Amino acid sequence: MNFNFTDDMASFECTRVSRDLYFPLCNETGMMSSITPYLHGDSKTSNKSFILPPVTIEDLHNTRSPRNFWFYIKGKGLWSATGNSLPQALRELEGKSIERKVKAGLLWHLVEYTDKAFGLKSEILSFVPSDNNYVEIMYVKVKNIGNEKLDFIPTSAIQLYGRSAENIRDHRHVISLVNRVKEIDEGVILKPLIIFDERGHTPNTLEYYVLGFEDNGDKPVEKLPLLHSFIGKNGTLEWPEALLKGESLSKFKQERTDGQEVIGALRFKDFTLSPQEEKAFIILIGIKEENEDIFSIINKYNSKEKVLTSLEENKKFWQKRANL
Repeated sequence: MNFNFTDDMASFECTRVSRDLYFPLCNETGMMSSITPYLHGDSKTSNKSFILPPVTIEDLHNTRSPRNFWFYIKGKGLWSATGNSLPQALRELEGKSIERKVKAGLLWHLVEYTDKAFGLKSEILSFVPSDNNYVEIMYVKVKNIGNEKLDFIPTSAIQLYGRSAENIRDHRHVISLVNRVKEIDEGVILKPLIIFDERGHTPNTLEYYVLGFEDNGDKPVEKLPLLHSFIGKNGTLEWPEALLKGESLSKFKQERTDGQEVIGALRFKDFTLSPQEEKAFIILIGIKEENEDIFSIINKYNSKEKVLTSLEENKKFWQKRANL
């Protein structure tokens, strides 16, 4: 790895990154996330309330459930903005046509991923706002760096876990049976009915969510909330069957959604990029009490301008805290 500081505010760039280079994202309210150059890591508010599946440092190269954002490109096939697809991972390992760089500062993190073979570049900015919300923001940007016009079908893929870290080994499948999913225009909300382990059973009051918007505020056009419907019988999170042919997500939906593992697979409108054009998307990953208004979160971060304003507020907050 090669680190270079870029200003006097502790910002830096890193090339030749490794999978186990994890970075903290948090706020003083209690939202705590970790993230790597491959968008692995977890997100939680306590050991009892993990939004994303809990991981250790060894899981950063063993698991297949990073934050991800996919594009089906007509005439080319499926492409991950994070590089977490089977073909892209192989090409990166072999050193073929892929570059990855991290830029970061005080509790913000940005991955630049360039794929010369596909003629695409992505930038994924991640941070936890310094306000009192329990939310992590992903700002995903894709740019056509090739010589031809490209047609895209975009879909997010964020697996929701929604329980205690202990449940990774203790009652994980049984607890999924009490999962209840609600779809709203902006995304997917998971609410397990109860919390239970060997000590007993208690009602659950927490909701976990993945919400999404285009940079202009437009909402998703389709959603697929079930993990196993998304990956299919023979697919994985690194090559999900629901995305392989650019088909409508409605083809893979099940009538019953209760009692299953959940994913925030949000489909946005098709779009076209000419050479050097770019497009951005906003993904919110968070947790709230069931009686809290989700639309206060939505209205605060549902456009490019609102996200970038929040980022600047976040930078100023931590610079002041760090006395920089």
